[in-house]
Amino acid sequence: MKHYIKSLYFILLCGLLATSCSDDHYVEIDSLNTDGDEFYCNQKVKIWMAVRSDDLSEVDYQWSCEGGRLTQPQGLDEMTWQAPNTPGTYSVSCTVSSGGKSETRIHKMYVSSYFFEKFEKTPYGIVVQTGAEILAKTESIGGITNTYAQFNGKSSTEAQRYLEKVFNDAQLKIPFSTMSKIGFISAIPKDSLTVGQKKGPPSLYYTWVLKRDPKQADAIYPVQLTVEWYPNVNGKMPVTSLGEKFNLAISISYLEKGISKAVSLRTYIPEISSFDNKIYKKFSMSVDKDYYIYIHLDGKEVYKSEWLRTFRTTHNSQDDIYIDRWRIGFPNGTGKDLPVLYLDDAYGANDGTILK
Repeated sequence: MKHYIKSLYFILLCGLLATSCSDDHYVEIDSLNTDGDEFYCNQKVKIWMAVRSDDLSEVDYQWSCEGGRLTQPQGLDEMTWQAPNTPGTYSVSCTVSSGGKSETRIHKMYVSSYFFEKFEKTPYGIVVQTGAEILAKTESIGGITNTYAQFNGKSSTEAQRYLEKVFNDAQLKIPFSTMSKIGFISAIPKDSLTVGQKKGPPSLYYTWVLKRDPKQADAIYPVQLTVEWYPNVNGKMPVTSLGEKFNLAISISYLEKGISKAVSLRTYIPEISSFDNKIYKKFSMSVDKDYYIYIHLDGKEVYKSEWLRTFRTTHNSQDDIYIDRWRIGFPNGTGKDLPVLYLDDAYGANDGTILK
């Protein structure tokens, strides 16, 4: 009888222990992490969970989002979220479960603009042309460490090089605006530079390489829009064929019956040539929905032109203007005359915002 009671006690104890073990299942979320705090339209962003559990191998992860889309399979502790093509604040959530227990965490995703590049991590959204190099550097601004791009030419034959952002967006069209903080770290050119057999101007430029509207209604259509400026001419101001000085040039390259042509507008704006070594400024180029061109320098509108609008009126243009890529051009040099440049906070906006 005693043997029977001991056996029964042992069985009951084992049952209690088994029940206790099954009740010990738990899963708790430590954090939901994202690769950054600010994102741009259509950017692919890594997201991952940090959890605690009695058995991590048994934890299941179910992801969802409001806005944008998820691009990886469910069930994993990480996910890739692709931002939508409209700026705004969206959310991504993940529910983790194990042994009948579950928790959910939500993370807000701030999409600030169509595009930006702050050079905080590689690979960069802006790449350099062959014959140039770009390096990440840091500086202290108000006691806060900031990362920026240092870049320069390396070509022994070309007097100008460029950085480039290819958008790969079939729907991208005017209105559009681009802006960056730019300037010269050293060797700012004050006159033309000669590299090999070629001579180039001491200028910077933004170029939008354009695409034809799929409707193809226009016989004459632009293929490139460029704003070129002379940041420091030190009295050696370029002049037109009529002898008029200028430091800002806007040009449209276009095709007419398969023949490449170009027209240019040149003007003088004192603020444009206020750069010097280690003086960096925000420069923006924008075209609104009515095809007015705007130039802003450090938040101030320094030029507005209806020239593109007039071009379209003259040629009775019906097509929209689509944008393929954005180039930032700069002078190349050699030896002590090699300009070293600064670039940060490169932004693009396609919602009608005029970046300043």
